[in-house]
Amino acid sequence: MKFLYFKDANDDAYMYPAANLISVIHDGDTTLKLFFAPASSNDANDTDLVTLTITSNKEQEVLDAIVGAINAPNA
Repeated sequence: MKFLYFKDANDDAYMYPAANLISVIHDGDTTLKLFFAPASSNDANDTDLVTLTITSNKEQEVLDAIVGAINAPNA
């Protein structure tokens, strides 16, 4: 099982199974919103949100890196 790990400047960390990634929205020049199946709820309408702040116009590179990490063998 693969996991996606995120940590912010305040040392808040989140880790989700890659299979729980539902969707990604490019929300503004410097923001990507990643929606995951919830870690602690069985309600199908709930989602967990991870917001990434990225360099302007680099959304494709960031998305390619995320997809590459998910699809990499033995990573």
